[in-house]
Amino acid sequence: MSLDKLHRTYSRSYRLLGIAFLPPSTARPLLNSHTGDIIDQLLETDPELEGWHPKIGEAVNNVKTLASNLKKCLSDDGCWETFASEYSSLTVSGYKHVKCPPYESVYVVHGGYKMIEVPAIGESLDRYYSLLGLKADKEKVFGSDNISVELEFLAALHDAEALALKGSLIDVNPLDIGELRGAFMEDHLSKWTAEFTSCLKNNTGNSLITNMAVTLESLLLSERYL
Repeated sequence: MSLDKLHRTYSRSYRLLGIAFLPPSTARPLLNSHTGDIIDQLLETDPELEGWHPKIGEAVNNVKTLASNLKKCLSDDGCWETFASEYSSLTVSGYKHVKCPPYESVYVVHGGYKMIEVPAIGESLDRYYSLLGLKADKEKVFGSDNISVELEFLAALHDAEALALKGSLIDVNPLDIGELRGAFMEDHLSKWTAEFTSCLKNNTGNSLITNMAVTLESLLLSERYL
């Protein structure tokens, strides 16, 4: 199994989570449209990937479980409505009373839940995003420090690293992209996602939401072993 295939699997995994963490009314049509190119491909991930490292194997297994559970829930209106109601109550409803806001600035800045983007965080994120020329629609709609936007950038980094490993990007060293990925993790995702996922797990009885939180935790923890 080549390393570039592992990076493509991580890219699909973060892209899946990035969509799943969007508001449910936005997420469902996107997940349905990506069933073939993301969900089904993750379900068919080569078992050999699990042999790279135990933490990578754990993350890949969690992703497969999540992909399977999402696919089932998408086809069941009752399941999706239950998930949507619970997830919205945790991450969307009532600005001052949102239990688990999906925004970096909420967890990094002291002084309580401020549903605003702190300029320094936004400027740092924009600098990272500009390195790959990213100006996604999701960033405009949800803010650059939204979990889905940050995961979309991480997915793009894994895509770029896979292409560089195959020699498809001229004059791009995959080690440089790996260093950029590590810096982005350290500067942003590592600073707040553990608190966000803990909040989700501690405030829900919904198995799909718990599955999403556990999968994100395991993927981010396994990054160091790539």
